[in-house]
Amino acid sequence: MRFFLACVSLLLLTFGAQAQIFPHSHRFPAKFALSGKPVILWEQYSLNPDCTSVGPVRFNILNAPAHGRISVKTTKIYSNFPPNNPRNICNTKGGLGQELIYISVPGYTGPDSVDVEPIGPLGAASHLHVAIVVR
Repeated sequence: MRFFLACVSLLLLTFGAQAQIFPHSHRFPAKFALSGKPVILWEQYSLNPDCTSVGPVRFNILNAPAHGRISVKTTKIYSNFPPNNPRNICNTKGGLGQELIYISVPGYTGPDSVDVEPIGPLGAASHLHVAIVVR
C-alpha cells in the first residue's frame, strides 16, 4: 500500500507541478512572416490605472526558433481593457509594454515556431506557443 501511495504521490508531483508552472497556456493560429523581415508575435503589458507601467514583462525562451531569432522591444502599446475597467483609458492613451519580435534567417521559407514563458512584474507566468509560417 505504501508503494502504491508513493507512486501516486510521485505522479501527482511530476504532472501536477507542470500544471502549476504553466497555469495559462496560449496557442494561436499561425503567424505569417516575410523572410528576413520582423513580425510582432505577441504584445504584453502590465499597467496601472494612470497608464504607467507596473514593470517590464520578462520573456524566457523555452524553445528558440530553428530558423530565426527572437527579440524583445519596450515600446508604447495600446491595451484592450473592457469599458468597466478603470484602466480602459489606456486603450487610447497607451502605455509602455513589451513586443516579442521574430525575424527569420534571410532567404528562409517554411515553418518555424517558438515557445516562450512571459513573466509579469507581479510574478504571473504563462506558456505561449507560436507557430510561424515564413514566406
